[in-house]
Amino acid sequence: MNSARDKIILICAGNEDLAANKDILEPVYEVFSASSIHQLFKILETAIPDLILLDVDTMGLDGYKALKKLKADVHFADIPIILIAAKDDNFGEDEGLNLGAADYMTKPFSAQLLLKRVENHLIIAGKNKATAEKGDAKPCILAVDDAPDILKSIFFELRGNYTVFTLPKPEMMESLLQKITPDLFLLDYNMPVLNGFDLIPIIRSFQKHKHTPVIFLTSEGTVDNVSVAIALGACDFIVKPFNPDILREKIAKHIAAG
Repeated sequence: MNSARDKIILICAGNEDLAANKDILEPVYEVFSASSIHQLFKILETAIPDLILLDVDTMGLDGYKALKKLKADVHFADIPIILIAAKDDNFGEDEGLNLGAADYMTKPFSAQLLLKRVENHLIIAGKNKATAEKGDAKPCILAVDDAPDILKSIFFELRGNYTVFTLPKPEMMESLLQKITPDLFLLDYNMPVLNGFDLIPIIRSFQKHKHTPVIFLTSEGTVDNVSVAIALGACDFIVKPFNPDILREKIAKHIAAG
């Protein structure tokens, strides 16, 4: 069973509140800190937290805009977000909860209350995830490609039959795989920072993905590339621009075989 220390809490607040909340939470959780909305999204490029504390008093309207943006993104939509404000503001609370915040806390609050609220929302999020996994969930596909138009095409072609996650930044792969469990991976062959070949060892490092099917997306479908991909553990490849029928047929075949 995972300990609380395995949970990542991301705090976005002004420096003084940031330090105070970090002191409360750091003995129990792994804590990441952001003193601006810009820093918050920079952290989210490489890590996916289990819960976010967002100080809307310090961040103002940008805090609510960030909340709306996070809830509209499939990678972050399920992360519980607790809003923190300096005063009891019914409008701000209503706005935050309507945008998808899990909770709203008014300063000042005790360390015990913050710890309890964080613990409760982590428990709720865990139960929601377990319920979803037990249900008649669609097979999950994770597509990784640095080309937004390719990811958009994959999403719209597959969303009817699958739960589709798209990842434009391959460096987020390891963090994302701690949150979701794909039934099949679509990996672009040629990407900056990390390419498809680099990602296969990361995938296989997870025990649950030792045999999860991996299909390469490549505009360079040469025998050498395919041979290297197969040797690393890929099961198939699709040449871009892809034929939607071929995409669906190959995914269905490997999902059934897996």
